[in-house]
Amino acid sequence: MKVLVYFNPGRRNDCFQGTRLRKNIKGSLELNAISWVESLFAFPDIVHLLSPDDETKAHDAKEDNLKVVVSCGYCEADSFARYFNKDADGLLILKSKAERILEGADLIFVPAQSFKDLLIAAGIKNPHIRIVSPGVNISRFEKGSKVEASVFYRYMRLPEETKLVIGVGNYDDEGEIASFRQIAEVAPNERFYFFGETKSGRPLAPFLKKLNHDSPNNCRFLDVLEDDVFRSAMMSASVYFTNLTLRPDYLTSLEAMAAKTQIIALGKAMEGDPIVDKKTAYCYDKEEKVGKAIESYCYGKLTPTIIEGYKTAKSNTLAIVGSQLKAYYESILKDSEE
Repeated sequence: MKVLVYFNPGRRNDCFQGTRLRKNIKGSLELNAISWVESLFAFPDIVHLLSPDDETKAHDAKEDNLKVVVSCGYCEADSFARYFNKDADGLLILKSKAERILEGADLIFVPAQSFKDLLIAAGIKNPHIRIVSPGVNISRFEKGSKVEASVFYRYMRLPEETKLVIGVGNYDDEGEIASFRQIAEVAPNERFYFFGETKSGRPLAPFLKKLNHDSPNNCRFLDVLEDDVFRSAMMSASVYFTNLTLRPDYLTSLEAMAAKTQIIALGKAMEGDPIVDKKTAYCYDKEEKVGKAIESYCYGKLTPTIIEGYKTAKSNTLAIVGSQLKAYYESILKDSEE
């Protein structure tokens, strides 16, 4: 069995959530002795797609009588891997090309029951929806090397005792930017860093310059980070902040748990999320409460949930996810033989 795991947003934009998910899937397959290939010319049995933008690739695979598998809902902050947009009222709506690629897939993977319910509510009639974790490579976030952990501090020219709060998202949502700024204002003793993309890809320098000029002194908005700098930021941070009022967070929250970094969220987690209030994270309904919780945690006044978070990460390792993928792949290949 050979699997083409395909995601190609272009070299400049190939460094955000979709890329990390692709790495996780490939790593999961390797740990379960499944071959993955880079091209349709390598004669795969299955084409596994991560983006609704790859509708043409799905069509080509079907023309060659190959099985098409689609991962949906894992990377909704990534403009090149997201399946939902927002309407004028702020409600999630499925992209039209996302609907087409999902209905034509032989198998759809989603990260949680809540996302399966979301697809059904959006009108997806394909019955072949299965729940599979995005997985996490625990070893990538082990805090073994002091030099590696200090990369982000050197990158930002910060003293290593600086208490960091990091967030990940999409610059197209003005509410996301406003919330992050507001939280930073409530917690002035910490340094806040936000990494993200726009719908066109990586943000341009003038755009970021204006954002930062209009933000509190302890709050900075940055381009997407390269892998080693991102890992260092996650390992060095006191808190990973996630805005659950905008989108679910599966991939990056598991990475925070693997790094033993405290998660503090705005909004409620959905059913099946790795984020569970007061167990693996703390969730609040107002920015002011989030800011105060971050202050309390950074000064030892809020009990960490990182041990339970790490247990959750360990139950979602690449080896475990790969065994699930293998079973599902085999099932659709078997169906085609019968």
